[in-house]
Amino acid sequence: MRQTADLASLPSTTERPPADTQLLAEQGRAVRIFRLQGFLFFGTSEQVVSQIRSASKEAAGLKAVIIDFARVTEMDSASANAFKRIVALSEGGRFSIILSGLNEGLREALSRAGVVPDGRDHVTFVADLDASLERAETLLLGQDQAGRSMPDLAARYARSPAEVEAFKQLFVEMKRRNHAPGDHLVVAGMPADEVLFIESGRAVVRRIQADGKFKRLRTMLPGAIVGDVGYSLGGKRTADVTAEIPTTTLSISNKQVEKLARTRPALAILFNGLLNRALAEKVLTANRMTEQAS
Repeated sequence: MRQTADLASLPSTTERPPADTQLLAEQGRAVRIFRLQGFLFFGTSEQVVSQIRSASKEAAGLKAVIIDFARVTEMDSASANAFKRIVALSEGGRFSIILSGLNEGLREALSRAGVVPDGRDHVTFVADLDASLERAETLLLGQDQAGRSMPDLAARYARSPAEVEAFKQLFVEMKRRNHAPGDHLVVAGMPADEVLFIESGRAVVRRIQADGKFKRLRTMLPGAIVGDVGYSLGGKRTADVTAEIPTTTLSISNKQVEKLARTRPALAILFNGLLNRALAEKVLTANRMTEQAS
């Protein structure tokens, strides 16, 4: 077995609002992750079964199990039958099973053992580990956020009822933009002089590589904050952010923030406080991922 983890220590690359990120960190142990490698024999598969059985008995409750096969070459029939027992453990909606990185041979072996997608989100096959992590996060949050409009974005950031109204006032000061699929929200190399809040839609962060090809870095859903790191450092954009589907953003520039500091200082303080929270969440997430990798 290459690695075991949970969603708190190994999150997806999807960026969400600070409140959701905190919730996933607090409840992430309800999703267990098993990354396998090499030729799977019965003994390795039995280890996975045993650990999942123990996790399902924990008081916190198991919501989902991710098993990543990206580095698995083959498996014997006994191993495939062991994964069938994992499906049996999850019957009755006890928890979801997400299998990622399956090559054609592994799919066939699992199919012969009766492990196939069921169309009910109970057993799911996805392309890669990051897609499985994002799916589990959506499950844990209890809502499908991809492409879903947030009618009250202020409530996603507020920590008290009083702050909801304050955030609504702050958002009134911002510029709303509608982006068609393929439109750039930000462009690498341009001045990082504004911050954007994704109100609805879905965007992807990409960076150009030495060979001239773009590498997908992160996905950003409604409630995510775009450009906060570059804005805080006062430098230039280091990556492109592009709308994948029709996307609406609210933006505020450094000049607007300076004006708010003079005319409505409470809103400027609220904005800077939110920015600090978002940056702190990103640091904590990076630390958890570093600890898991070490």
